[in-house]
Amino acid sequence: MCSYQSGAGIFELMSYRDPNIVRTLDVFTKLRDYLAHKQWSHKDIERGIIGCARNDEVPLRPGWATPAALWRFLGRLTEDIRCERRQKLISLTPADVSEAADRLFEGTADVSAAKTCVLSSRQKLEKANAELGGALTLEDVVPGTPGADSADAK
Repeated sequence: MCSYQSGAGIFELMSYRDPNIVRTLDVFTKLRDYLAHKQWSHKDIERGIIGCARNDEVPLRPGWATPAALWRFLGRLTEDIRCERRQKLISLTPADVSEAADRLFEGTADVSAAKTCVLSSRQKLEKANAELGGALTLEDVVPGTPGADSADAK
């Protein structure tokens, strides 16, 4: 999974119940290079637009109308701003997407230096750490519980 919070400038990559920690970390590390060399087609852009718009452009059922209105009001997300965003979204070109991807990693010399946290069993983390040549720092999530089932790595 990935998430981008434009207001905070936070880009996150996530994995859930991951069967291969090392492979996933490798994919995360290579993302910048992939995006830098990706040749976006108009079909790619169209799929992306649909993916982005589907959360914003859904009919609101009565139970969701009030929370949506409150969220938009608190975020100062007026209908004019939503329309402007929609127009920008549907007019995106492959060049626009490449430029946005470049800006996303601008000033990031080493993607592997990004903050990383892996929650898993100590056994899986130790195995992954061995494959990575000891690159992870293992810590128990709950201090004082050596050998606990859950641990995190930085």
